Amino acid sequence: MINVREITPDDAAAYWQLRQQIDRETEFLRFEADRYLQTTRHVRERIELMLASDNQTIFVAEDGDQLIGFLWAGGGLYRHNRHRVHIILGVRHAYLRQGIGTRLLVACEEWARTQRLQRLDLSVMAHNLPALALYSKRGFQIEGTAVYALCIDGNYIDLHYMSKVLT
Repeated sequence: MINVREITPDDAAAYWQLRQQIDRETEFLRFEADRYLQTTRHVRERIELMLASDNQTIFVAEDGDQLIGFLWAGGGLYRHNRHRVHIILGVRHAYLRQGIGTRLLVACEEWARTQRLQRLDLSVMAHNLPALALYSKRGFQIEGTAVYALCIDGNYIDLHYMSKVLT
């Protein structure tokens, strides 16, 4: 049975492995090579810092004792943008199209409302049609497109910027 919950510091090693695994499985979430130099201790400290904030968190999806997906929600650091949260969502390839992304987004939206946050935003590669469909289904709207925003393996990629205002 798949469970969605807020991360704990004890999840640091499994979360870091999940992030690396998803990066290997998809072209849509890409880390720079030096990001892999982080230690579990560093990841744990970052999780602790996020959980200590009222506008930052991470949700994880688990199947038994294995993490299979995540939603990272990083809130603004200043008075003028504390109401806003930028999200990053990833699900292991074997678990795609099973409603896990939707469940992670719902958990994030419920959390954001309890924290009195007003806006969720994200960026998504323009050719990531399944993600665009998911975000649109959940009420996100494209606010703009950055042409040639990324260059991966010599290919230029456009990014859509999407948001959802919580009412």
